Amino acid sequence: MRVDRFAGIEGDLRAFLARHLRIYLTICLDVLPGSIAPGVSAPAALAVDPLLVDRLVEVIVASGQIAIADVAELNPRFDQDDRAARLAARFVAHIAGAPARQVG
Repeated sequence: MRVDRFAGIEGDLRAFLARHLRIYLTICLDVLPGSIAPGVSAPAALAVDPLLVDRLVEVIVASGQIAIADVAELNPRFDQDDRAARLAARFVAHIAGAPARQVG
């Protein structure tokens, strides 16, 4: 999926967030293009643009609804020049900087 699909997906994401107080966010690195994130065990044949993932994470972080999050499927044995690890670190840093919201 390309980043130009963001507007349509964002609406669905916001509708999902409106129905839930807290969410568990998992970013599975297997969905990213192997050329950008080679350090995964099962690269996607039809990958998701990491810029799209980043923008969707921004929406989720801004909602303040993340209860717990993780980044999954990093395999350092297959990573080249730490590309997948660096991308995973970017996602984690983005999520970790999110302010917690009280549910009341």
